[in-house]
Parts: sequence; C-alpha cells; structure tokens
Amino acid sequence: MKRILVIITITTIFVLFATFLLNNETNVSKKVEKKGCFYKISDNLTIYSLYCLEELADIPIIIEKNLSTKNYNVSIIFFDPLGRGYYSAALLELLLKIPLSYIPVCLYYDEKCDFYSLDIKEDWYYIADKNNKTYNISSEEKLIIFLLQNETNNIIIKENKIYIMGKDEGIRKAVSKFLLWWYGIANN
Repeated sequence: MKRILVIITITTIFVLFATFLLNNETNVSKKVEKKGCFYKISDNLTIYSLYCLEELADIPIIIEKNLSTKNYNVSIIFFDPLGRGYYSAALLELLLKIPLSYIPVCLYYDEKCDFYSLDIKEDWYYIADKNNKTYNISSEEKLIIFLLQNETNNIIIKENKIYIMGKDEGIRKAVSKFLLWWYGIANN
C-alpha cells in the first residue's frame, strides 16, 4: 500500500511539472529566435535556408560563363578536409542539398580522405585514392565545385566550374546563396 502511494505521488508530481512546462514559457524558450526561410520550389519540394535572401544580398554571384546545363551525370566537389566550424556546416549543407551524384575529393592529401587531389589543371584533374591508384579526369561533362576558404565571400561560375568562397560565417552564407541560385530563387 505504501509503495502504491509513493508511485501515485511521484506520478502526480511529474504530471503537474509537465503541465507547468507545457502551459508556461520557460526562460530557455524565450531565448530561441526564429531564423531562416522556407522556399517552395514546386508542389513536392520546399527548401530551407538558414539565411533569407535579404541576408545574402552582399554575396555576389559572378557568372563569367553560365552553366550550359544543370543535368550532369557526375559532379566532383573539392573541399578542405581540415575545414572546421562554419566551413564544415557549409560543406554538409552543400552535400545534402545539391540534387546530383557527386564524388567528394579533398583538395590535398589527408588520411581521412577516400579521394584527394594530386594536381588541378584547367581541364584535367589528377586524383588519387587511399590505395594510391591515380585517375586522370577530364572536366568535360562534369560539374566541378570548389568549396574554398577565402577572405572574400562570393560565388564564381565559369561554365561547368563553380567556386564557392568565404571565411567564417561567410562560407556558410555563400553556400546558401549558391543553393538558392541553383534552385532558381536567387539571381546574381
């Protein structure tokens, strides 16, 4: 009997506490800010961006030669394997939201990389894998994306090559702007 009374008391306290939390705003919930915007692309696709277009107005998209198509069979994304913080978040957002098959390639050798760059020429990429097998890859008919840490926050498009650059939070904003451009929401 004593045990049942303890269980009922604990349950009552739990229910009252849960009810209090649900009915009253706590200090933690007051500090949460709404951030970001949702963009409806089509009836079955909505994309979320941590930054709204107004917040990205200062990041230019420089189109030296526009993409001939957005339908590439293979894409290669070159990235810095030691990038941290905003850079890592930007890379993850790019990998998750770009609607293409891609091969992530480190800009230089790092033991954690499956593929890394040996040399980058204008139209050829020399890549090695973990087993030191090398590949000579032509840039033709492939979308090549470089995610680069740079003092300047911008996006440069040269036909099938895209350079997304920025520093700190700027790299994250540049990726968001590129993705909004890719989906036809932002223009240069």
